[in-house]
Amino acid sequence: MLTLACLSAGFAETAPKRLLIIDSQTTEPYVPVREALVERLAELGYGTVGNTLELKIYTMGNNPDFVRRIEAQEGDRLREWDLIVVNGTIATIAAWNQWGHDPFVKVLFVAVTDPVGIGAVKAMNEPPDANFTGVSYPVPVEERLRIIRSVFPGAKKIGYVWGDMPQSVSYNAWLAAALRKPEFSDLELVSRKVTFVSGEFGTRRMSMTAAEMARGIDAQVDIFLTPNDQMGVLPDYNEMVCEKITKPLVGLTEAHIDGDTGAVMSVYPDTRGMGRQAAEMIAAYFGGAPFSSLAPRPPVFNVLFSGAAAAKHGVKIPDAYKDRVR
Repeated sequence: MLTLACLSAGFAETAPKRLLIIDSQTTEPYVPVREALVERLAELGYGTVGNTLELKIYTMGNNPDFVRRIEAQEGDRLREWDLIVVNGTIATIAAWNQWGHDPFVKVLFVAVTDPVGIGAVKAMNEPPDANFTGVSYPVPVEERLRIIRSVFPGAKKIGYVWGDMPQSVSYNAWLAAALRKPEFSDLELVSRKVTFVSGEFGTRRMSMTAAEMARGIDAQVDIFLTPNDQMGVLPDYNEMVCEKITKPLVGLTEAHIDGDTGAVMSVYPDTRGMGRQAAEMIAAYFGGAPFSSLAPRPPVFNVLFSGAAAAKHGVKIPDAYKDRVR
């Protein structure tokens, strides 16, 4: 089902900037990303309360076909928006397929796993070559593995139950490439794939399947790694998988740190931080900066531990992370 929220400000002496946001889903990480983006824009002088921003929000229920429905509903007005924000990988893929290289549409993505792989930009940290730019989502794979190894030096077999989703397809290729390097060649991935289920509650159903798959490989692995996809990012995955396994889980968000019942640690992108990063890019563009000056960029990331879960699993938290324990 396509849901729509609309907040419009009247025209002041200067016409408000017009921003259209398309969320992949009304879940983590998209809601906090969008909320932080809108809050930061208001701080920077572009808000609905001050009549400086006209804002419309669509949610596409993880169905890329809804982009065509949005285009039909907006009609000619679509190209009157100053900027379109696409929130999430599936929304970005759909928008790129619909509006890539359209000279009358400017698009800023956020929370996207692999903007280069899907073709929206040619490279990160370089000027965009088309009409898309933005903030990506994942923590660099090799950095994530190094942090994990510093905490679990004896772990060699990693359980990895992932969703058949665009985010994981890209991330898995990076993970495989990292594991072929000498630095990580002693690590082995014990992997299982969960079939994609569409719809607002599809990821919950996928998490139920993932939990059973994780239980099936629990005896074969030393730790579990949460996948970098829409299934893995949700609390459902963390809760359901941890109920079925006896080995420590490495989470993907701050919310995965939940007493002794969740992940032992999370290496995660700062979702609200990437929303603020995107807002600052938008404000620069609204303020007159050329779109071509807005280079796509990666997010900042954090590390957080659960003291209770670490104690439960007998994990010694390195001194370098003593201030990152909850």
